[in-house]
Amino acid sequence: MDKIRFAVLLYPHPTPAKGWLSDVICNEGPYSGQGARPYDQAVSAADGALDEMFAGLERQTVEVWTIHTSQQVASDLKLLSPTAMFRRLDALEGDGITVDRQKVRLR
Repeated sequence: MDKIRFAVLLYPHPTPAKGWLSDVICNEGPYSGQGARPYDQAVSAADGALDEMFAGLERQTVEVWTIHTSQQVASDLKLLSPTAMFRRLDALEGDGITVDRQKVRLR
């Protein structure tokens, strides 16, 4: 079985006063996009979306990649297939983009 990966994209709204946007994308298909809000609330909304996605999975270890990026890079990533997106993320780190990879054990 292939490993299940989740990408959490956090990026500023094009209008700075509107805050941050967040998307949670699973390589198995589920997707959740959250509206603009202050950064801490964007992180909380992404965490809530992850928890909902985790609830439908069996006990296992999954990867969660948290990516801080620009709106343009996030938009470009979302156009790719999940497999292509994770390959691109492997090569993206740097140039103002951070990718934090964690393993999470679901219970």
